[in-house]
Amino acid sequence: MTKSIQELSFTRDKFISRYAGTCVHGSLRSEDIIPPMLETLRSIIADSGKPMPLASAFWGRIANDSQQPGYYESDAPMEDIETLMDILGGIGSEFGYYFGAHEGDGSDFGFWKDELGIS
Repeated sequence: MTKSIQELSFTRDKFISRYAGTCVHGSLRSEDIIPPMLETLRSIIADSGKPMPLASAFWGRIANDSQQPGYYESDAPMEDIETLMDILGGIGSEFGYYFGAHEGDGSDFGFWKDELGIS
């Protein structure tokens, strides 16, 4: 699912200036986490300058599903958060970043410098 840096068509500096740091903070509720993660993915897709069919398809599905009654009361949000984190993590790894909770604050999700090379 990950695109190479060339396919993303933006530089490491642009990625860092635009996306490094917090995406969503202060909540562990799926209804608070999913919308900003989706917006980050949508922005990356728009910035990519090239088709990202798998990421785009997932974005479209979850954007639609999350508007349906009962979505946040189902098991789907947890699975979708995992998938979003995998997609965003794959993109971040191309630039030396991981996507996940901040080491010092479990409710601070975003792109963080991969100091340990775990991405």
